[in-house]
Amino acid sequence: MHAAGPGPGPKSVLRRAYAGQLIDVSAAFAQERFGRVGIHEFGYRVHVAFAMLFCFLLAFPMSVVELAGIPLWIIWAIRTWMVWRVSLLSFVEPMYVAIGAWAAWQFASLGWSGDPALGFDQLGALRWVWTFFVLYPVLDQRRALIISMACGFLFANGVQALHAIGAQVGWEAVTFGRMPDRISGWWQPVVAGSLLTGALGLHLPAAIMGRGRVQILACLGAGVTLLGVFATGSRGAWLASAALMAISLGIGVATIRPSSRRWRVVIVGGVIALAVAGVAWLVVGDSIARRAALAREEIAGAIEHKQFTSDTGARLLMWWWALEAMGEHPVIGVGAGGYRAWVESHLAEQGIDPADRATHDHAHSTPLQIGATTGLVGLGIGAILLAVAMRGALTGLTRDTLGSYDAGPAFAIVGLMLAGLFDPVHINAQTSAFLFTFFAICQYPRPAQVGPKGGA
Repeated sequence: MHAAGPGPGPKSVLRRAYAGQLIDVSAAFAQERFGRVGIHEFGYRVHVAFAMLFCFLLAFPMSVVELAGIPLWIIWAIRTWMVWRVSLLSFVEPMYVAIGAWAAWQFASLGWSGDPALGFDQLGALRWVWTFFVLYPVLDQRRALIISMACGFLFANGVQALHAIGAQVGWEAVTFGRMPDRISGWWQPVVAGSLLTGALGLHLPAAIMGRGRVQILACLGAGVTLLGVFATGSRGAWLASAALMAISLGIGVATIRPSSRRWRVVIVGGVIALAVAGVAWLVVGDSIARRAALAREEIAGAIEHKQFTSDTGARLLMWWWALEAMGEHPVIGVGAGGYRAWVESHLAEQGIDPADRATHDHAHSTPLQIGATTGLVGLGIGAILLAVAMRGALTGLTRDTLGSYDAGPAFAIVGLMLAGLFDPVHINAQTSAFLFTFFAICQYPRPAQVGPKGGA
């Protein structure tokens, strides 16, 4: 055991933080925690256990996710007197500064929103910022948190399988009231597609670029998750997952050394895709075919006959209205929550009764929703936040660890952003919880990652 020193005071912490020495400070505090004995070590282990539990339960229904944070809050509060210096660092992290700017602009936009009450409700997704400082003291166990997330979503895939069985045998209690072609378990189908696209990203680096037993397990995880994406019937998630697979394969081919291993990357990716496609066709092939055919009909109806009452037709119309809102208010947008109010006012100005059109509270697209409500300023801040998150996700990765679950959060964030082209993942409660937790574990600089017994 190492002797535990008094540690620097808060002013010293902040001075060193702004001097760019956060990594050294964080590592020192992590080492100090491991150097303590008795109740302090026990409290640290409990903190890690509750953090892993929270990450595992992120895949559960929203009510469970909300409750899962309570034990984590309690242990953090109990340990505050010991970890306050570490938690203080998270407030000067680039991630926290970026999210602060994002939140400030979002709240400011309520001042010109046509529906500030709805905007305030949508900004409730920002509540997950608490994960930043509550998880920061245990980020030395980052890999354990990532694995816990992956396992939680595999458990939820098992619930999807139960849903599929229930649909086949007429056991309505486990079909969750979903339409026949939407096997999404306890999630709403569109949300399920977005979540599982992110979860797919957790597995892909190890599945495509990994080695040995980890690669085999990751391939199984990626295959099960991709099958779950197909089962949701969420066509946007199908496209997002396909794009994520292509990006992952491209990165694998570009970075793997020696070059002779690149063929293995291509083969592994191809085998995963073909195996999942085959199983998906056998298990939910009819549902996939019906959903694909319905998409073609709805797109043709919207383009050729101006029929915008279907799901796809309404989505296309929402996108178009978002672009029009951005055209009228390019810099500051129409304000958080003001999208629907602007659409209804826009329709009324054209002599169209808003009741004759399917208007929604959002634009069914993350970038279009941000652009329509907060303009180019919001898009710029959002881009900075995403860049900071990706930098944190990639920090510390090497050619060896790129093929491991350590790289999972980077690919998962990309997956959520791809799914966000078809759904506003930043204001949906479940997807925002997932996204903010990724942001939290991608804070940088962060405590040096250690093994479960304190080894490096």
